[in-house]
Amino acid sequence: MTDEVKVKVLMTLPPKQLAAVRRLSGLSLSVNSNTTPLEAGMQLGMARVLNILQEGFTVDSSVPNTNDG
Repeated sequence: MTDEVKVKVLMTLPPKQLAAVRRLSGLSLSVNSNTTPLEAGMQLGMARVLNILQEGFTVDSSVPNTNDG
């Protein structure tokens, strides 16, 4: 019986790239009495994704890296 070793790789976005994504997303968290639930949900979702890109996430090493140029 062979055991397959699964390797996880931590992926993060470098600070310069993260700053560029933040700028391009136009995210400015601003919720007030005129904000609709849909707008608030969109802002929270975008903030969560940016946070994941900053803190890092794991991927299975069997997933091909298409960013090698």
